[in-house]
Amino acid sequence: ECVTCVCAWASVLRYAALLVNTPWIFNATWAIIKGWLNPRTASKVCFIGQEDTKTLFEYIDKDVLEKKYGGDHDAYPVGE
Repeated sequence: ECVTCVCAWASVLRYAALLVNTPWIFNATWAIIKGWLNPRTASKVCFIGQEDTKTLFEYIDKDVLEKKYGGDHDAYPVGE
């Protein structure tokens, strides 16, 4: 059931999914799941570490990226 959910989500992935500072278990799980996906879809998922701001800037402008990720923008309000 979980695999079906991931496959359905990934099949409509248009641009990219950026997963920042994920625990190691995500990387290990992804190593298994990506083999079940279309290679083009799998290539759109990107794991980004704490210090990899260069990759973030390839997808997100520095002026809209929060400071905690290396950008220039103050934190966006969440849950207000």
